[in-house]
Amino acid sequence: MSETEQDVTDILLPGAKIDVFTDDPETLETAQTMKNDWRFARVDVQAHKGDVSQAIETYKQKPSPDLMILQTEDIDESFTKKLAELSGYCDEGTAAVIIGPVNDVNLYRDLIDMGISDYLVRPVETERLAEVVARTLVDRLGVSSSRLIAFLGAKGGVGTSTLAQLSAWGV
Repeated sequence: MSETEQDVTDILLPGAKIDVFTDDPETLETAQTMKNDWRFARVDVQAHKGDVSQAIETYKQKPSPDLMILQTEDIDESFTKKLAELSGYCDEGTAAVIIGPVNDVNLYRDLIDMGISDYLVRPVETERLAEVVARTLVDRLGVSSSRLIAFLGAKGGVGTSTLAQLSAWGV
């Protein structure tokens, strides 16, 4: 992982809501473990037992989260049809990460073309899932609670660059 990518995932994430739908106890535990990560202090992670059908029923009745994570054991045409149905109940801007059983490049491309943020192969390590979630949230929501500090010099040679650099080091 490059230094730039590492910096993006080593920040306090913006406030967001994440719903995880899975029947796998290991994935449920991984989702619960993310709650203890300092980066997720402002993120509400809710783990639900179920699959894409349960997600459809849930979002018929309530608004969708900023990010949903769906785990499935069946990756076939019926699954992609259910994803299309689910998209009808999701708010615009809702991101999705799919956890599936097989490493299939064509499936990955199809899911990305549908608008899925990422596809992971099960079993998923906690750190890998946290990185994918962090990158997805930063891509979708940006970095909130950030500050921009500008330094202006009236002419060259007055030390503006030095002050900017020293301030950056101090922060």
